[in-house]
Amino acid sequence: MAERDTSGSVVSVVLPTYNRAHTIDAVVESVLRQTYDRFELLVVDDGSTDDTPAVVEDFDDRRIRYVRFRRNRGANVARNAGIRHADGDFLAFVDSDDRWHPEKLERQVRAMRNASDRTGVVYTGYWLEYPSGRQYGPDPDRDAHEGSIHEELLKGNGRFIPTSTALVRRACFEEVGLFDEGLPRQQDWEMWLRISQQFEFGHDPEPLVVKSMDHDEVSISSDEEAQIDAIEHVLEKHAEKFRSRSELLSRHQWQLGQTCLLNGQPRRGRAELLAACKRNPRLLYLLGFGVSILGPRAYGFAFRALEKLPID
Repeated sequence: MAERDTSGSVVSVVLPTYNRAHTIDAVVESVLRQTYDRFELLVVDDGSTDDTPAVVEDFDDRRIRYVRFRRNRGANVARNAGIRHADGDFLAFVDSDDRWHPEKLERQVRAMRNASDRTGVVYTGYWLEYPSGRQYGPDPDRDAHEGSIHEELLKGNGRFIPTSTALVRRACFEEVGLFDEGLPRQQDWEMWLRISQQFEFGHDPEPLVVKSMDHDEVSISSDEEAQIDAIEHVLEKHAEKFRSRSELLSRHQWQLGQTCLLNGQPRRGRAELLAACKRNPRLLYLLGFGVSILGPRAYGFAFRALEKLPID
């Protein structure tokens, strides 16, 4: 690897990785091909045991900085290490199996320069790529949220802003802190919730990221129990906000209950559904709690049928 020279870097790109030697070369190449070249790339190796170090070493580019952990510590620890090592005014993140369009950083930096200092994040459109190679784009009408989007983020889990699509002003992390290292999933949603309380968001609808839907992700656990625990963690951490929004909290409890029931946790699932019913006794929730006694094989069919009914 060439001697490092990142003087004048405006953007610090943080790439956390763990045992992704077979994908990281394409990711790094997509970053190095950016038409905007005032950036540094921090590859944070979260204790890889494969050929990741050798793959990164083969890149002869002074903009690359390589940080390696001796043991695996988790994606959020790796991202936070990248933020602490970063020199740029803005930070961008890319997962180790996603790819960027060459104009991504150029368009985002231009948008940041044209926005006020209260714009903390500019995120882009993206494609979803499945193992078959097929790509799908998100619904632009559903996913175009700009300005003060805190209420919109409270409604859902922030999937319309994947981490790889965001350019973040350094001041955001200085004001709200770093990624929650106790979260195995949903770390982006939780971060955007905090940032959106103090900053506005900008959106470029152009799909400038290809996000891999390979469920063998190594940056974070892909098992459903981790997903359930993460959602509960976020709801508890931001309990004060959700407590004053009864309808939103009951919706999350309903969805969490479904996830538990469909993944072999009936007791936990029924408890969440019951909590949703008590907080907001909609007919849909009451019927959902009723069908929860039917057993695992009936859960999926029953819930899909209920959600299609015109009931409230």
